[in-house]
Amino acid sequence: MKLRQIILCMFFASCFASISNAADKWRVAVNHDGTDNVGAKLAFALREAIRSSHGYELTDVGTFTIVLVTLDPDAGTNLADHSTTASVTYTMIDLNVKTVSDLPRAHQIYLSSTIIVAGSNKTSSVASGLLARLDKLIDDVNKGVQY
Repeated sequence: MKLRQIILCMFFASCFASISNAADKWRVAVNHDGTDNVGAKLAFALREAIRSSHGYELTDVGTFTIVLVTLDPDAGTNLADHSTTASVTYTMIDLNVKTVSDLPRAHQIYLSSTIIVAGSNKTSSVASGLLARLDKLIDDVNKGVQY
């Protein structure tokens, strides 16, 4: 009986250790497509939020990818460069990929998408919100939520 309890404890401890080690630094890539200044500022703020995070590592090819496609809704008017409209898509790779060198060829799995509007003075807070959304999606994936 005692041996069985020890084995079960060791099993659960190794499961929790592997989960926490895998989640220590999730690799995240940010791809931005857009020529507007506020969109570029938003992409930069998102990358900086990831760089300063304890849970994420900014990479060119990541386990998770955030794709931003931005445009200035007021381009050509006197309100240009005051806001951006962005399509935000979250994807992840198949977690069965075994090595980092396999990441570029990995199958992308769609998680979520949204459309946002961000003012030029709100890019940092919007970037934090986008990162919080990624955190929620990762939590859902860990819980087995189907997308």
